[in-house]
Amino acid sequence: LDKRLFALGIAGLCGLSVLFTLTRSVWLGAVVATIVAMLVAPRLRRYLPAVSLAAVMAVLGALLLVPGLLSLSQERAGNDRSVWDRSNSSYAALRMLAERPLLGHGWDTFREKSPPYFRQRPGYPLTGAGIPVHNVLLSNAVELGLFGALAWGLALLVGVGGAIFRRGPPELYPWRIGLIAFALSWGAAASLGPLGYAWPNAMLWLWAGIVCSWRQPIYWASEDERTEGVPLSRLSAPLRIVTEGQVAYSFDTSTVALDERRLIFMDPEDLLADEDVVVTLWPGDPDFSLTLAGRVSGPTGPGHKEIRLFDSPPAESERLQAIVLEAAGERQPAPGTA
Repeated sequence: LDKRLFALGIAGLCGLSVLFTLTRSVWLGAVVATIVAMLVAPRLRRYLPAVSLAAVMAVLGALLLVPGLLSLSQERAGNDRSVWDRSNSSYAALRMLAERPLLGHGWDTFREKSPPYFRQRPGYPLTGAGIPVHNVLLSNAVELGLFGALAWGLALLVGVGGAIFRRGPPELYPWRIGLIAFALSWGAAASLGPLGYAWPNAMLWLWAGIVCSWRQPIYWASEDERTEGVPLSRLSAPLRIVTEGQVAYSFDTSTVALDERRLIFMDPEDLLADEDVVVTLWPGDPDFSLTLAGRVSGPTGPGHKEIRLFDSPPAESERLQAIVLEAAGERQPAPGTA
């Protein structure tokens, strides 16, 4: 079974499971997360219309074919009781926060202490007493105080936001896009519900830990270091280039010009300028490979592109240079620059 078809089938089942939750916050989070994640990923933008059309058709098909789903969905969408509960509990939480703004009322005490703070309002039945606040930030502010809510928000910003916005190795790029989608979906659920289940909270931090690149062994060179020019050597070697987590280019033999800061190769035509890539070379010895990370800086001549390398030469570089010199015979100018 093709891996892409398998992944597409899993994505379809996940989409249907979102519908079957019969929860409006989950519906909203899934829509927002899908649209935003596909818009921020250049390679996914072109698929957004097709994905949107497929999602609409799948939802309509499920509503028509699954017995009772249409009536349950209509009942859930038109249910005002949960709106009353959210509104009444939120107003009660604000009254409690105004009474003890800095230190709060204590962890997990809202349901016990909130009933005296509920008030009857015109047009709203007095419901929701004894349920948790349907907003995680407001709940933390009421129970932990503004200091506790600020600490929680800062941890969320540094941990999850740092994993999203800090550039990592290209092979983790699909995970980073997935984290954006998961964080948006989680944020929608956290804004409209108590989110008391362990799984979504644990998954958010686990995913952020996978994506976080602080411990990745890549040295990000300064702009001055990236522009240093060194004479290039040329060799023929098997070459693979991975962009944004997907193999974009793979040749059994390719002419490559290499030095400490640059790599010039035959243009595969589908690499974008300013795109981060991981390049793997197998020069002359099938048991020896060299993996380098860099950014495509653009064409250097007819049929060639240049990658500016991010990290310093690894320990194997001396062996690589020996192979380069043996293959080239002598130092030659970069292809396309002679």
